[in-house]
Amino acid sequence: IIHQMKGDYETALKLHKTHLAMVQELNDYAAQGRAYGNMGNAYNALGAFEQAVRYHRQELQISMEVNDRASQASTHGNLAVAYQALGAHDRALQHYQNHLNIARELRDVQSEARALGNLGNFHCSRGEFPQAVPYYEQYLRLSPDLQDMESEGKVCHNLGYAHYCLGSYQDAVKYYEQDLALAKDLHDKLSQAKAYCNLGLAFKALGDFAKAEECQKYLLSLAQSLNNAQARFRALGNLGDIFVCKKDVTGAIQFYEQQLALAHQVKDRRMEACAYAALGATYRLVQKYDKALGYHTQELEVYQELGDVPGECKAHGHLAAVYMALGKYAIAFKSYEEQLELGRRLKDPAVEAQVYGNMGHHQDETASNRMQDQEKAYRGLGNGHRGVLCGVVLVVDGDGGGGVGRVITTVPVNVALKSYFARNGYRRSFSDTDDRISGRNNVLEVLVSSSGTADAGDAANPRLI
Repeated sequence: IIHQMKGDYETALKLHKTHLAMVQELNDYAAQGRAYGNMGNAYNALGAFEQAVRYHRQELQISMEVNDRASQASTHGNLAVAYQALGAHDRALQHYQNHLNIARELRDVQSEARALGNLGNFHCSRGEFPQAVPYYEQYLRLSPDLQDMESEGKVCHNLGYAHYCLGSYQDAVKYYEQDLALAKDLHDKLSQAKAYCNLGLAFKALGDFAKAEECQKYLLSLAQSLNNAQARFRALGNLGDIFVCKKDVTGAIQFYEQQLALAHQVKDRRMEACAYAALGATYRLVQKYDKALGYHTQELEVYQELGDVPGECKAHGHLAAVYMALGKYAIAFKSYEEQLELGRRLKDPAVEAQVYGNMGHHQDETASNRMQDQEKAYRGLGNGHRGVLCGVVLVVDGDGGGGVGRVITTVPVNVALKSYFARNGYRRSFSDTDDRISGRNNVLEVLVSSSGTADAGDAANPRLI
């Protein structure tokens, strides 16, 4: 267990297997169940979820035979995490619910709180924010008995995120402020930085740009004190976004130029590409198309060097938008075709639908090949419609720079689009395809996967930095 806590899962697994062999020789059935559970946790931490399910199912069987209800509760939680990672969402939900039911039967407040948090995270990771909110609220009602300020802060953070995605920005502000207060009480600067970042985004969504700017400047200050380049980059980008909303494009460009300088300083090519995208889109706003083309071309080149297909896809869309503004429709159409091809490779129906729509718009702008283009536009509407009806998209990837991160789930496209437009319709957060400003990795991330056992209380929670 010590090796597992240290992250040395391979060594932990060997020791757990030795433990299992010993208790089997002793015919200690209950201890065998615990050994299976520990092995399941180790496999889960290694990302071997099918093996984790196998051992947790053996653990559950033994705990049922010896009538160990507390062990059953935690095992249901662990099985839920593994099934969720495998994409078996119905099974995962049933095990999460079983965990909650047994915890309540036992009047185990700690276990009940973990189950509530995990159910909220499960629904949040699937974009089911209305279902997630009640579970988080029930968790907070238990929080006075838990005396766990750190976990309480995470749940406030998650509630703020859910309300943000639902467009309930005033409620998002309320919970982010609670998250911030708890982080201050804990003297946790990183959590304060995350809270200020999110709080600023919520204020921006409400149109309160003064408070939004103040929050992002606090984030920038904390990021500097933490020597966290990713957080500094995000703060600068968020400040640039706010200045765009204030129609101070000159001020916005200064912040994006600082982003680019920081990216060069820390030699982070992805940051560099994001800064190029932001500058290109901003120059397009003020109709300085030559500069916009220059920055978006550099953006594309960086993503191509990195082999970043999603980035390439975005960059082609940005270039196409500039060519459309210049009236160079044939070149724009070629860029859209490049973006479409990459979107197909990514199997992203939301991107395909958007590109087909843009190609249809191109058809309206040019007289050449009108019938052929119209056919493509109609075909695009069909493909886009099918994508919304039956497609799914990946929720999120990666480590935000200070958080956990492994993608484990998909959401229906209609849910993804609803969340997308709720967050991006008025430049409320990051949108690589927004017509006004784009390309920054500086705001809210969607839920990432859980890493570890459900009963350990470390299931998915939103990360910013």
